[in-house]
Amino acid sequence: MTNIVRNVDIPNGFDLNSCGQESETPQPIGKPLSDVAKMTPDILPKALCGWLVDIAESKQVPLDFPVAAAVTLLSGLIGSRIGIRPKRYDDWLVMPNLWGFIVGSPSAMKTPVINDVSKPIKKLEIGADDSYNLACKDFAVAAELRKIETDNIKKEMKQGVTDERTDKLKALMNDDDAEPIKKRYLANDATIEKIGVILNENSAGITILRDELSGLMASWERSGHEQDKAFFLEAWNGNGTFQVDRIGRASLFIKKLCLSVFGGIQPSKLAGYFKDAMNGTGNDGMLQRFQIAVYPDQLPTYKYTDQYADARARAEAYRVFEQLAAFNPMDLACVDEYEEIPYMRFTEEAQPIFRSWLESLENTLRSGELPPLLEEHLGKYRSLVPSLALIFHLVEYASLTANDSTIIDKCKQGVSTDALNKAIQFTKYLESHAKRIYSSMGDSGQQAAYQLSKKIADEKVDNNFTVRDVQRKGWHLLTDNGAISEAVKVLVSANWLTEIEPQITVGRPAAIQYCINPKTKQFYENT
Repeated sequence: MTNIVRNVDIPNGFDLNSCGQESETPQPIGKPLSDVAKMTPDILPKALCGWLVDIAESKQVPLDFPVAAAVTLLSGLIGSRIGIRPKRYDDWLVMPNLWGFIVGSPSAMKTPVINDVSKPIKKLEIGADDSYNLACKDFAVAAELRKIETDNIKKEMKQGVTDERTDKLKALMNDDDAEPIKKRYLANDATIEKIGVILNENSAGITILRDELSGLMASWERSGHEQDKAFFLEAWNGNGTFQVDRIGRASLFIKKLCLSVFGGIQPSKLAGYFKDAMNGTGNDGMLQRFQIAVYPDQLPTYKYTDQYADARARAEAYRVFEQLAAFNPMDLACVDEYEEIPYMRFTEEAQPIFRSWLESLENTLRSGELPPLLEEHLGKYRSLVPSLALIFHLVEYASLTANDSTIIDKCKQGVSTDALNKAIQFTKYLESHAKRIYSSMGDSGQQAAYQLSKKIADEKVDNNFTVRDVQRKGWHLLTDNGAISEAVKVLVSANWLTEIEPQITVGRPAAIQYCINPKTKQFYENT
């Protein structure tokens, strides 16, 4: 039975129990978030480890945040230039482009982390922009010189056409240099038509990077944007094509559709998108494509840090990005007559490890013991482990110098056992986060209720509070008024709170207040 006190004006701080009303025993609020594995440096490529740990420490965030961003950005940097054939003889080809997001409250430092990790890519973009501007100037000068020479020959031909003059004119007209193309690595907010143009000029692919991914995800659900969603669904594969047709616009054929996607998202926004998708068009596999999805626990305490960045670790990581942007896939890979995309395979030592892992995954998927959504998500791990293994292998290759000639030769023999083992460990870690995400998305109110109950039990909430009072605190999962309203409903029904209905007054109605059951004090320590 819902506890409601009607038409009573209770001063702030007044305890109903002092009037003799006996409080009922509060009921436990189940913890909605399952435990997740923590990111540890040992499953990261050495060339990136120091840099990512330094970012996590300086921002005082879980290591999961910068790692997820770095892996996804590296996948987009590699793009469709090289793939992997995970089986020894089969021509099954996996492209290493990945999608990901980090889940956290608005104050979880998602955006600063994404900005820091994306700096190497943005540095590449600045360099590409400078090169493009110089090339445009050279192109303009060459075009002007060609025009002047052409005009001179035309003037000479007025005096008489000769074979020599004709040949010169033909040569000049056939020697029309191609206009420079700007190299792109990132895009933030663009229509699919513009993305298509960029991809036709940058066939390796780009990364769509968003501070708040919820805006992009919401745009896919708008009426009339069904083709946008189909575009992104197809882009995940990394080696498809796409035809964009619009009334009143020229058709656009995208010859190689390869996109990586990464951003931050709030728990309530993710749950809201999930509910909208399931209530609307149904499950279309979009969320399952976000394989690098992490939802870590917040750090229990804040540690003030003020120190210089690790210059050596940063330089080493930046060099990896630069090398991967410039490396020639044919130095490592091969092609066949039926597939134009260069590819690698696992080494002889790594191949049986992959086979054993894949057999275990397939048997798990066929067991019938997994929730349907999680089963679909884990089904895409067939390509995730090979993708991660290839990325980690290429990171190792890009970190080498000319002095490492022996190791370079070994890298060319195939994707290593070390890279594969790291990929398998990384995937086990991601699986625990996927379980948390899928188990929590359907009940954001329960998540918020648990968080609010913890604050109440720790006496961090004043008695006779309003939803707005809690929202102002900016606590994790308690920043959205809708989520807080759901939370207090749960707590009222569990005897944690008594709802105090305000008196009817003229003008703007007063906010509902909630009186705290005194028996909730230190509840979690006493139970």
